[in-house]
Amino acid sequence: MALGKCKECGRECAQSAKVCPGCGVANPVRISASRMLKLFGIAVVGFFVLLGGLFAFAAASKDTHPVYTPAVEVAPVLTPFSSMQT
Repeated sequence: MALGKCKECGRECAQSAKVCPGCGVANPVRISASRMLKLFGIAVVGFFVLLGGLFAFAAASKDTHPVYTPAVEVAPVLTPFSSMQT
């Protein structure tokens, strides 16, 4: 449990405390600048990892080989006049 100083009375209290036990002020401990910077850095790195993963997935799923479609032979259509030779 990390301790911090109350922003009103200066008494030590838990950073997760909702109310200071000394003066009763709500949310007594502010998040330090270094902790805020660390959380922001983690969020930025996570964003770029996610973005890189999406680009990698899109590149891997792109079809680089053409699909082979065999030629289909079509049977000649027989009409009543097709048997007559000219």
